[in-house]
Amino acid sequence: MKKRINGKLCDTEGAKLLGTKCVGEFGDANGYEEKLYITRSKQYFMYGVGGSDSKYPAAAINLLTETEAEDWKKENNIKEKTAPKKAPQTKKKAPAVKKDTTPKKKEAVPKIEKTPEKK
Repeated sequence: MKKRINGKLCDTEGAKLLGTKCVGEFGDANGYEEKLYITRSKQYFMYGVGGSDSKYPAAAINLLTETEAEDWKKENNIKEKTAPKKAPQTKKKAPAVKKDTTPKKKEAVPKIEKTPEKK
């Protein structure tokens, strides 16, 4: 869902999902679902949808401050998933190849003797 609020674009497909809260079961008139997102420009927003008697009788997007978002995450025990950090990569040097410095013996080349041609 996309919605522009105060000139800020909130797009559930383009933003990062930080956490979800579900209340009730599917089909429950009082049930609802909230999803907390953050945009690339660090704007938090909440997407909510629910039953006809819930606090989200129609799909809605609301902007949140950073404090409101952090409070919501704490209340709902949401821990932001972070990508595992990669260990710094160091270039590994190939093991040094020792050159054979011993003088090589020259192999004797067999002499081929020509036989005289017969006429």
